[in-house]
Amino acid sequence: MGTVYTNQTLNIPELRREILSHLTSKSWGKKRKSLLACALACRNWRDDALDILWKSVGDIETIARAFGHIKRRDTSNPDDKMLVFEDTPNWERFHTMYSHRVRVLNINYTQKKHSCIVEALSDTQPSSVGRGFFPKLRGMRVDIEAESSPARAVEFFIQFMHQQVKSFRVDLDFNDPESPHILPIRILEAIRDHTPHLTSLRLDFVNTTIDQKLVEEIGTLCSRLADLKGLAIPHLASCDASLMVREIARSCTNLETLNIYAMRGFRPSTGIIPFSFLKKFSVPESAVGGVVSLLENHPMLKLRNLEVYADYLETPSATFAECQQLFRIIGSLTELEKLTFRPTVEQRLPFHIIRPLLQCSAIRSIDMKHINMSMIDDDLSFLGRCLPQLEDLRWCPLESAGLNQNHEELLLPTLQGIINLAEHAVNLRHLEIEIIPIYRTGSTELEVDTLSSFNCLEHLEFCFSCLDPSWSRAVSVILSHVLPFDCQFSWDNRSEYLDDGNDATHEANVRSDAAWQKVLDNLDFYWWTQSVFVTLPSQT
Repeated sequence: MGTVYTNQTLNIPELRREILSHLTSKSWGKKRKSLLACALACRNWRDDALDILWKSVGDIETIARAFGHIKRRDTSNPDDKMLVFEDTPNWERFHTMYSHRVRVLNINYTQKKHSCIVEALSDTQPSSVGRGFFPKLRGMRVDIEAESSPARAVEFFIQFMHQQVKSFRVDLDFNDPESPHILPIRILEAIRDHTPHLTSLRLDFVNTTIDQKLVEEIGTLCSRLADLKGLAIPHLASCDASLMVREIARSCTNLETLNIYAMRGFRPSTGIIPFSFLKKFSVPESAVGGVVSLLENHPMLKLRNLEVYADYLETPSATFAECQQLFRIIGSLTELEKLTFRPTVEQRLPFHIIRPLLQCSAIRSIDMKHINMSMIDDDLSFLGRCLPQLEDLRWCPLESAGLNQNHEELLLPTLQGIINLAEHAVNLRHLEIEIIPIYRTGSTELEVDTLSSFNCLEHLEFCFSCLDPSWSRAVSVILSHVLPFDCQFSWDNRSEYLDDGNDATHEANVRSDAAWQKVLDNLDFYWWTQSVFVTLPSQT
């Protein structure tokens, strides 16, 4: 009787598809083997299993095998890796069984061994196919490298493009010094002509010469893609991005996510065109001055996520005035929920420069981990009072400055600042911060029951904080009261990352790391014993 019910259950299409969908959590090889076995089990299972198996296709060889058997061209020559069809590609078999199932296509055209396969498919393709190669295709990603005959590769993937494709990404690792624009512009033209209804576009042109002409071509393309909601633009080097961004703001009125991989130049313009619906703006490896000009000319009042960080070897250092202007603009973003701000800043910044940020009542996450900025206990207390809803805070100036000479001048908070933060930022879940691990008080004993504690904190990391071994017991007792029992605690290993070749410094770092390890080892004990008082070492 149980077998009968099992068979009836597996004949219900919805339940069968649900069961088969769980096979996709396996590795690619195991998933493919399991789904192929299901497809061969019976006629009722075949279509459901093949739909899942062919929903996303990840390589050229998989496509080729749907047309017939493939083999090495010359098995007697171990150096000949070229693959060929044994017989003429079977287009009827491909269209009947496979083409209509593909929704996502990832073409990794980086190896020469696929050239004969590609040529055979192109040469035998029936004229009736047209752009119906994958009629239900919705997403494409193409990787092309210089070793793979790039021009041929571009023409190969263009034949798959059609108006129903909604998402497109191309990674082009190629540069022709004599004709640097031919392939990138050919790709841009194909996107314009064949996929006019894209909602997501990402262009990664690695080792490709990006000049003003190509930047303008990207702007022209985007002006034709009115449905775009997500856009990622390649490294713009020192080109002026103002006209391109202006075209995007004017034409892509539904844009929600914009990533400009690298931007050095941006000229202010006379007219202001806002990004009315933009929710995420990311500008890695970009100059802060250019970001300021962009935000002034293109207000983003609906912005929820802003990322500004830098390549520390190439990106120009931001000035105090540029940082001040940027935080002033950030303060006007009333819906901002997350800020990642890691530019190159050689100057030491005062805490008051970020005060406009503290007006953003919606903000949940602040990552300024590389900012060379002073912060004391009262500043942490003020931050917590202004942003009680804060869930994630990361600030570690030493990581970006290394052993910067200015670092010794920085003012750092103590354990008292951490406790002040716990009192006010009651929703904090993740904290990475550099501190001076002591507790300043006029007494030699501290009543830990009077200290505020975190309610929701899940992870605490003290970044490169130097701990005097005499403070290890006091720090353990204080943290056992301040942190929730299941909070993950860690610290940065100073002896591993901050070795400047000085023997005395190295020995101090080794002692500090050993003291932090002792704190970690003792936390469980003090969590359970719950000491009421702790004796504080001398602070002189």
